[in-house]
Amino acid sequence: MFMYMPLEYMLKLSLCLTATYLFYVLLLKGLTHYNWNRLFLLTCTVLSFVAPLININLFVAPEKLTGVFFVNRIPAISAAISANSAAGSPPFNMLLLMFCIFIAGVCVLTVRLLLQFLSLKRIQARAELVSNGEIKLYHLNTGIAPFSFNKGIYLDKDKYNGQELDEVIRHEMVHVNQKHTIDVLVAELLCILNWYNPFAWLIKHALKENLEFIADDIVLQNSQNRKSYQYLLLKVTGNIPCSITNNLNYSSLKKRIEMMNSDKTSNRHLLKFLFIIPMVSILLLAFRHAYEKQLPRKHADAALLADEYILETLTYSINDAKVEAIVKKEEANSFLKPGDTLSLSTLKNEKERLAELLQKNGYANLSAHAITFEVDTALGNKKFSVQVNINVGQNKNSVHTNGSSSSKAPVTGYIENTLQEQTTFVSEKRNTGKYINGAYNKMNA
Repeated sequence: MFMYMPLEYMLKLSLCLTATYLFYVLLLKGLTHYNWNRLFLLTCTVLSFVAPLININLFVAPEKLTGVFFVNRIPAISAAISANSAAGSPPFNMLLLMFCIFIAGVCVLTVRLLLQFLSLKRIQARAELVSNGEIKLYHLNTGIAPFSFNKGIYLDKDKYNGQELDEVIRHEMVHVNQKHTIDVLVAELLCILNWYNPFAWLIKHALKENLEFIADDIVLQNSQNRKSYQYLLLKVTGNIPCSITNNLNYSSLKKRIEMMNSDKTSNRHLLKFLFIIPMVSILLLAFRHAYEKQLPRKHADAALLADEYILETLTYSINDAKVEAIVKKEEANSFLKPGDTLSLSTLKNEKERLAELLQKNGYANLSAHAITFEVDTALGNKKFSVQVNINVGQNKNSVHTNGSSSSKAPVTGYIENTLQEQTTFVSEKRNTGKYINGAYNKMNA
């Protein structure tokens, strides 16, 4: 199960990122509360890496959660992983290949990020420093669109007149003053670590687009001519040097102008952020560890099996060829059929049938464990295996256990007592690939 832990974490992380993006698109994207949207996207992106590590069972007893109808309708991710592992463990080579592909993707994007930093350094080295104050202004004549990074603004001042240049600088100063470079770098790291997840790239685009909405909104608050600023955006051309910068012409111009001309969203729409609470609650409930009731070691409660488990496989182990032929001949009469519900009564009936079948065919005295049959169940993380050993004693109406005779006890009664009292509960994982959470071993009759 240890090999599934990274996969489980990545699945939970992907669910968090998916929920974050869908929440933003469905409820927040159309709002003009851009700073609130920035806070949501940035915070939820960071917390998505933490949420999969939280197990609410540490704060709420798992048995209490199982009694809540709503909780039972939310599947536990850990249970899904257990069910997948029960279906068959993937080969080690496959897991190693998946891990290598993931690391290769991370390495490629990390190198890409480093190259972008080097490219930015080269642009800075070729640029002319115009203003060396707290915010540095660089002049470029290389056909690159205006952009900013950290505390530097880069543009071609000869392409714009006085008013246009003022608005371009004011736009980029918003990015610098509000430290939008932090958001951009967080988005880059998000995509490096989740390059396989399309929602990570969508969140990156949403983050950077929202930053442009923020800058546009602040510029228009101090501009007397809204249309002139929008025409300026049409005029801005040039290549975007790298994705780690804030660019004046980054996002869709049509969408930006649409947001500029939209009416301001009422503050009552901020109540939509309260829906974060149920979203987070559902995710944490899905990340809970599936509750497994602990069973006593020497008592098999009938309710454990009744209508809870499905028989997956049935395996006979018979040490006598003639006995094996008899059992196979009567196989159609078995009470245990793969795909059927497994219960304590079917186990008892099958054991009784086999014991009577042997005695009916003249086997009154066989060595220990004349027949061993083993069943495996299939129900997610509740899988278990049962091994039943059947002996035929010297007396037709008695059964030997480990060589000792029980005094003329009816076969049915003895089997029932053995099932109820001599059951051993074991937790193990077999090397054959069968995952067993519990076992009823050596029920001798």
